[in-house]
Amino acid sequence: IISLLLVILVSILLRSYSISTPNFYFDEVLNLDATTGFIHRTGDAWVTASFQPPLYNWITSVPVKLLGISEFSIRVSSAIFGTLTILLLYFFGKLFYDKKTGFLASILLMVLPLHVLYSRFAFTDTIHGFFVLLSIFFIELTFFNKNPNVLV
Repeated sequence: IISLLLVILVSILLRSYSISTPNFYFDEVLNLDATTGFIHRTGDAWVTASFQPPLYNWITSVPVKLLGISEFSIRVSSAIFGTLTILLLYFFGKLFYDKKTGFLASILLMVLPLHVLYSRFAFTDTIHGFFVLLSIFFIELTFFNKNPNVLV
């Protein structure tokens, strides 16, 4: 468990170190515009930008509302979900194989350059990837696994 906590700590550091630089990319500006439009719009919570899934705006609106509009506030959600994906991958590997395989898989994802990069920017891919993996994990856990104590 200590080694898993160390992986999570290193993951947080890799994804959050100097997260406010560089300045916004074009896609991040569109995502920020959709999120701030969602925050300031009164009315239906389901109505968001036509190119943006509502869950992404709901998730990113919390730090933007709490911290204001900045590179950090729009990117922190991706960093959090990127780190949670690493933790989830550990449990996924543990479910299919054993603790060692889950640990190795989480280490590999922790240092995968593309995952680190996408976890540092306000793109929808990291958050979507987390929820896809979470869905597959719970399908496997619910329908195919005979051991309900896999998370322990």
